[in-house]
Amino acid sequence: MKYILSLFFILVSTVIFAQGNLSVGLIADSLKKNSDAVVRFMNTEYIFVSETKMLRKEHYAITVLNKNGVDIANLLVFYDNDIKVKRIEGNLYNSEGVKILELKKSDIGDYSAFESFTLYSDSRVKTASPIFNKYPYTVEYKYELEQSGNSIPSSWSPIDYTRQAVQNAKLTLSNFGTRVLFREQNLKCNNSSMENGQYQWVVEGVKSLDYEPYSVHNRNLVPKVYFSTLSSMFYGYQADFSTWDKYGKLVYRLIEGRDALPLETVSLIKSITDSVDSEIDKVKKVYDYVQRKVRYVNISKGIGGFQPIEANLVDKYSYGDCKALSNYTRALLKSVGIKSYYTEIGSGDDVSIKFHDFASLDQTNHVILVVPLKSDTVWLECTDNKMPFGYIGSGNSNRFALAVTEDGGKLLKTPSYSESTNVTKTLVKSVIVESGDMSLVVESASYNEMFDYMRGFEYQSKQEQEKSIYSGIQLNGLKLKNFSFANESSYKNVKGVLKYEADVLQYASIAGNRLMFKPNILNKHQFRFNKPDRKNDLDFESGYTTVDSINIAIPSGYKLEFEFQKNQFKAEVGEYESRMEKIDDGNLLYIRKLVVKGGVYSKEKYAEISDFFKKVSLSDNKSCVLIKT
Repeated sequence: MKYILSLFFILVSTVIFAQGNLSVGLIADSLKKNSDAVVRFMNTEYIFVSETKMLRKEHYAITVLNKNGVDIANLLVFYDNDIKVKRIEGNLYNSEGVKILELKKSDIGDYSAFESFTLYSDSRVKTASPIFNKYPYTVEYKYELEQSGNSIPSSWSPIDYTRQAVQNAKLTLSNFGTRVLFREQNLKCNNSSMENGQYQWVVEGVKSLDYEPYSVHNRNLVPKVYFSTLSSMFYGYQADFSTWDKYGKLVYRLIEGRDALPLETVSLIKSITDSVDSEIDKVKKVYDYVQRKVRYVNISKGIGGFQPIEANLVDKYSYGDCKALSNYTRALLKSVGIKSYYTEIGSGDDVSIKFHDFASLDQTNHVILVVPLKSDTVWLECTDNKMPFGYIGSGNSNRFALAVTEDGGKLLKTPSYSESTNVTKTLVKSVIVESGDMSLVVESASYNEMFDYMRGFEYQSKQEQEKSIYSGIQLNGLKLKNFSFANESSYKNVKGVLKYEADVLQYASIAGNRLMFKPNILNKHQFRFNKPDRKNDLDFESGYTTVDSINIAIPSGYKLEFEFQKNQFKAEVGEYESRMEKIDDGNLLYIRKLVVKGGVYSKEKYAEISDFFKKVSLSDNKSCVLIKT
């Protein structure tokens, strides 16, 4: 929510400065370079009160350099029934550091933190979004929170965005003694202040992270501190987060006894699974039943959002979040004699179990299920009623997850996929007529993580699917005639197939008695490596292979004027090949294959990698000429 400036602040006439001079002229040019905003100062303090209570004090100022930095300066204060907002203050300063406006209480918005997909939650957020029409300007905020239920500080980083620099930031922990555990990333604790139960970290002069294609994720580049604790209370439970094993023991206690099911449901699921003999077929029957019966809704209520609602309630109401649906599936499998494990995981780009020897709450954000069978280990994503059986998506693959057992937590590696299994194969039949128009019949099959790029079709209306196809193909003059998408997946053969027919006006250019066109119709690589001064290593998180076979029917009486030269080259990062074959007088076959190998590559190899993809782009955009005989 944006607020007009005159309504958002009270005009004050006095000249007041916050924590030193906030004049923009005092920001070093090196911090302004490639930045949209600069953190002038940030003071974060956690104060230990008891095992079940702590205070958090925040005081910071951000200078907005241009319109792209406006959102960085928005205030977001999250709270719930266990986190009380004690106060919020705010001020606005002009480029000279003069305080000109003051935040009013009535101008602070208060909203549900998860409005669109949450059935029930006590999570809320207080927001403020100042707008000033003259850049640069500075916003200062100060607020205080009181947290009950546990005394574990949240992980801390002064950088949340790309193109955001930091002039000065400080984190202080007071009165925590030796109970706090921490793991540092890209910074060190100020050991001189680790006295009397106080810890302190100081960050100064951090330049902004500019966007670079295929960069190692920002979460690995910023200064950050993760926190955990030894023996402590956690929402009424005695907990120890010093190892993943002990972390798992707490989670087991949180889910213990929450797997009871109605007798009629147990009888039903037994009758469903009695029709098959193998364990894996029984698991599939249960998974199919869950996908048909329940739907996902977020329920961030309860013990810090960490405890699932009971399986019998999921069964009754047919909904739940990732915790509830995974626990429900676990209960159903248990009822037919199959053991499975409730499993926490860091899902998506921003969260993962980064440290195997340091457990903390904020290294996971999702729950799935692992089913260890005699013949195989089956992984289940229980929140998606269209997910293929045994597939958990690219957001959960190739990372560690914490299986919660009776004996504690066990770190397990989820399935990973490579360039040999992440494959898209596209078959095209095209006809080019003498006017330059072209007709297409396309069938594109995507496997494993490449399937994820197609999965959106399953949730879209016909009109939305059509729009997605148009935006993905980007051919001028394209007119779809018909299209379809099918999920043809089976266990360990994840596959989606998109088919369509289309006409393309004037695809080939006419020059006298010649037709010129690009035989690579659909899959031209967009060259993105145009920044010679590379700062970060390159990360191709998943390897992949694309293969295109394009049959091109040419007009009668035409032939290739020049032989289409084969292109074939390779580098450490991948391989490429494109060639054209003459099938007969009226048909050509263009074949193109690109292999990209997943992994992290040193920035010193940027020139080599850039050269590889530049050659790919040039080859993909190569034209051929038909001449009328």
